Amino acid sequence: MTLGTLNRGDRVTGLCTLSFAVPYTNPPACSATNETNGGGFPVPMGARTTNSTLVIGSAAGSAPGDVISYSCADY
Repeated sequence: MTLGTLNRGDRVTGLCTLSFAVPYTNPPACSATNETNGGGFPVPMGARTTNSTLVIGSAAGSAPGDVISYSCADY
């Protein structure tokens, strides 16, 4: 299992790609949430994986200082 948070410095739209230090045997099941959402309520974000990467995305983007949490579980 992999857990973590990202702190966004600038307003960002599009995608953020993270690389796993140790690749999974199968692409893990992951979820991501924008916890702070520019001062609003938390919102889910898209999460797409390969054996070695997690790509987090949102059409709405994120605001400076937003905290994005993610979790991944293998199977």
